[in-house]
Amino acid sequence: MMKLGRVISGVAVSAALIAAALVAIQLGQGKGTDRSPSLSLVAPATSSFEFPSTVSSSLAKASPKSTVKPTKKPTPTPTPSKKSSAPMSVAPAKTTANPVPTQAPAPARLPVGGSTADAQQVITVTASSWGTTRAVVQAWNRNGSGWAQTGPSVSAWIGGAGMSTNAREGFDGTPVGSFPVTQAFGNYANPGTSVPYFQAGPNDWWDGDSQSKTYNTHQRCSSCPFRTSESENLHDIGWVYGYAVVINYNMNPVVAGKGSAFFLHITNNEPTGGCVAIPQADLARIMQWLNPAKHPRIIIGVS
Repeated sequence: MMKLGRVISGVAVSAALIAAALVAIQLGQGKGTDRSPSLSLVAPATSSFEFPSTVSSSLAKASPKSTVKPTKKPTPTPTPSKKSSAPMSVAPAKTTANPVPTQAPAPARLPVGGSTADAQQVITVTASSWGTTRAVVQAWNRNGSGWAQTGPSVSAWIGGAGMSTNAREGFDGTPVGSFPVTQAFGNYANPGTSVPYFQAGPNDWWDGDSQSKTYNTHQRCSSCPFRTSESENLHDIGWVYGYAVVINYNMNPVVAGKGSAFFLHITNNEPTGGCVAIPQADLARIMQWLNPAKHPRIIIGVS
């Protein structure tokens, strides 16, 4: 048994020397040119020599373990397709098409020209031509960017001579321009307007006497100092003055003969003597909308 161990030990040493010699030969050849063939450490297939199993076991125990850890290859990140910006591993979420944003409407402009001053409420009276006796009445509120319609447009009757830049006493033309609204009245009770309002009685007149000191103003008198034949009795005219809004034409200053008693009143479906006339329900609605704190005006003109 001891002799066999020595033989095996000797064989193991010889094998180790042979292996070292082979490594040295390989390293020596590595210093040559690239054209030099590399030495293979694999035994030729024709070799019939085999180490006994006990020698193989001893060689395995004698070889040192490698301390170099294998490099771990990083997991490649999948490249997303150029057709989609979403990661390939995530299914695209279902989306609904967003509506195309509409462009904000341009600020509304009034259909007729004229100063709005500090008004936040405007009533426009728009005719299609100078000689027509018909017009369109529309109420407007000022907003942050312009003017917005309030309520429906209303068909109106105007003066028998159409519209005029030279309204005057005895002429049936409706005056063109921009006028404040500061007074209302009627034969009926106040319909709910906050504009100063009086209910007309038999002694309520509108002075139309161009020679009078109170020309083109409201007067309440039983024995009046002006020619009543040239003036209007607000009560006796009847239901067409059931509701009325005063158009402040020729008032600041008052010019003799330039015209008097221009109102927005109830229509009898005929041309007027220069006033603007609309249906009663529409007039009541507009009167309820008017607010003195918003400095309302009425602008009359040809579109």
